[in-house]
Amino acid sequence: MRFSGKCKLILIACLALCAAVFISVPGLCSTRIEINDDWRFRVDAGSEGLRLGWTSAVPAETENVSLPHTWNSGDHYSYQGNAWYFKSFVRDPALRGKRIEIHLQGAHLA
Repeated sequence: MRFSGKCKLILIACLALCAAVFISVPGLCSTRIEINDDWRFRVDAGSEGLRLGWTSAVPAETENVSLPHTWNSGDHYSYQGNAWYFKSFVRDPALRGKRIEIHLQGAHLA
């Protein structure tokens, strides 16, 4: 399955934002915090997520998923189109000034 140009752009922007916000002064990363659980997922059959402000607030009717996640299996087996993943977390103040690396398991196709 191919992602639309808009979907690729959103993914790149989200990753860049995460890097800009959560990567601090260079140093050694000695603490590993898993963030693969408790993601929210929603298909965007009408391609209205941008217009409806999903980049600012998680929409209603999302599913709880963990990464790695295959979104086109189960209930969405035959779905083809845009889909969104949402995750928020707070940086521990003790990590201020330390290098933080974000490693994600994949969100992939079946």
